[in-house]
Amino acid sequence: MNRPDKHSIGLSGVNLSGIDLSGTDLSDVNLKHADLSGSDLTGANLSGSDLTDVDLSDCILTAANLSGVKLTNADLSGMDLTGINLKNADLRGTDLSLTNLSNGDLRGICLKNSNSIGASLRGANLSRADLRGANFESVDAIGANLNEADLSGANLSNADLVRVTAKGANFTGSILTGATLENWQIDDRTIFENVICDYVYLKSAGKERRPQNKNKFFQAGEFVELLRQPQDPLNLTFKDGIDWKAFIFTFEKLQQQLGDRELSQIISIEVRRDLVLVKIALAEDCDKQEIENYFQKKYEEILNNLAQQYHSQLNLQAREIDLYLRQNCDVFQTIKYLAHRPLQPHRDRLS
Repeated sequence: MNRPDKHSIGLSGVNLSGIDLSGTDLSDVNLKHADLSGSDLTGANLSGSDLTDVDLSDCILTAANLSGVKLTNADLSGMDLTGINLKNADLRGTDLSLTNLSNGDLRGICLKNSNSIGASLRGANLSRADLRGANFESVDAIGANLNEADLSGANLSNADLVRVTAKGANFTGSILTGATLENWQIDDRTIFENVICDYVYLKSAGKERRPQNKNKFFQAGEFVELLRQPQDPLNLTFKDGIDWKAFIFTFEKLQQQLGDRELSQIISIEVRRDLVLVKIALAEDCDKQEIENYFQKKYEEILNNLAQQYHSQLNLQAREIDLYLRQNCDVFQTIKYLAHRPLQPHRDRLS
């Protein structure tokens, strides 16, 4: 089969429906109004091409290179675009609902006013992307990179943002009601002005709702205040009470071992009947399980050392008390002996 190359003339409006174009180089080609429906574009290079008003229905674009492509108002709904390269592409107004964009490179992409309801953006790189006004309702963005992306006015309601990095991202006026924010990462540059949010979940599967009461919603400023708090603190549980001396020693040892970068501050201390719960804020990218294991092991070690010290001190005190009692007992016996001796009155000597 003769495959078109990028220097072909008059590809605007061409009918390439159902053709195998996998691996083909169609970079910088004018494909306006072309019919690519049902074609196989797996791994094809379409970088820099103009795909305005192109029919891409039922075509295969897996791992294709669409970097810098112009694809405005296109219908890509329900397509598998796994691993696709859409870096700096213009997809404004595009329908990406239920589309799979997992592990794709979408850096600098323009999805302004696009529709991505229910799409999969798992692991996708959307850093510095123009996502203004995009509809990402119920999107699966687990592990996605949204660093410095512009999401102002975007709809992220019920979005799954687990492990998303959004450092320096702009969420001005965006909707985050019902979003899941477990282990997501933001920084002081992340903007949340005029965000619309009634409630969020801090754990997957609709767990740890905030506010906790299902009949309550965030009041003004409460959502932003929540975001600025550490989202996944280290929870240390101590049954049957806690030895605070051992705890302080352990905390100091851990600081020395890990450095201030890892262990920052104690958030809260809760006493619940027979146990004490201590929450400690952790720095980003730290291994919480490793820190918890180290803390518990070191705490037990120090607790045992202190117990031995307490025991030694008690033994010393016991010996001191025993010696004191024996000494006092001897004095008492002396007094008792003297008390029972018969009196020997002095006789006057006659001169």
